[in-house]
Amino acid sequence: MVEDRVLDGLPLQARDAIKAAENRLERAYLASDVEGTIGGAKELIETVAKAVMDVAGAAYGSNPSVEGLAAQTLQALELHPAALQGRKSLRQLSSSVIGAAHAIAELRNTDGTGHGRATRSNVDWSHALFVRDAGVAWCNWVLATASRTLAGRAGLDEALADIGGARAFSKGKLAAFLEELRLPELQEADQRRLGLSVARRWTVNETFMPLMDIVDPIADGDADYPPAFCEGIVEGLLLDHNGYIRTTDKDIQRAIRVGWRLPVKRRKKLFEELVDRIGEARPSSVFDADAQSASIDALLESSGERQNAAIRDALVRIARQLEASRVGSAPAAHEG
Repeated sequence: MVEDRVLDGLPLQARDAIKAAENRLERAYLASDVEGTIGGAKELIETVAKAVMDVAGAAYGSNPSVEGLAAQTLQALELHPAALQGRKSLRQLSSSVIGAAHAIAELRNTDGTGHGRATRSNVDWSHALFVRDAGVAWCNWVLATASRTLAGRAGLDEALADIGGARAFSKGKLAAFLEELRLPELQEADQRRLGLSVARRWTVNETFMPLMDIVDPIADGDADYPPAFCEGIVEGLLLDHNGYIRTTDKDIQRAIRVGWRLPVKRRKKLFEELVDRIGEARPSSVFDADAQSASIDALLESSGERQNAAIRDALVRIARQLEASRVGSAPAAHEG
């Protein structure tokens, strides 16, 4: 099963979630439960992918496909085929494991647990065992790579926990804390994680200091921070850490103003990514009908103020997707 050593470097909460998913898979395997084994393999892949993406600072929606998660996880760890230049065999292997994750997810839909079934699956036990072994192999490979990638990052994880709420900051202290971390010298993925944490200290924890110290000064052009950090700020003003939509009309305006400070190409790419992210996301329970209506109005109003056609189109599309989420589904239960 998943080796203990490959869990090093992951937060305790992530390790516990992976172990819980592994235990469910193992119980199904020991009981020769075909459906449970197939469903458990899919769940383990999904849990590992989300845990690794969280610690790598990558983003995923509130309802992503397993194939999409697998590809995004490998991309975050630079194991995606596009990142393996000059290594044809590794590119082939990487493509294969993305395909394997997708196949396991599809098999779970037809023969695994997670959906009501009128009849038992007729998949042979040997095939279910193959699915289990393939899923575990994928998880061990990804986690082993993640443990190497994340080695020595305990200091950054502690800083993220401090910003996330473990530490109180008086006026001016949060900006000073980021300066102590040498923010411009960090990798872009880490800069973005810090930006997300700063924004969500406001949107989720409802602590005003990040607005006063960081967010509003960037939006007003009075402070200069790395582009990746600002991209994290924008995302954190719109989506919570579980990928649910959690924002207000004022935070949407802040996000647009912060995003407008980015270089043109990065700005365009960011808003196009947000179109996709919000299209896949569901509203948080705190993002109620009034907040949704005000946010849609803010997006449409801001779109009319933007001369760049691509940005204007992206803002309108985000507004339409918020309208669709309001009409098409009830707010999802917010998980913290």
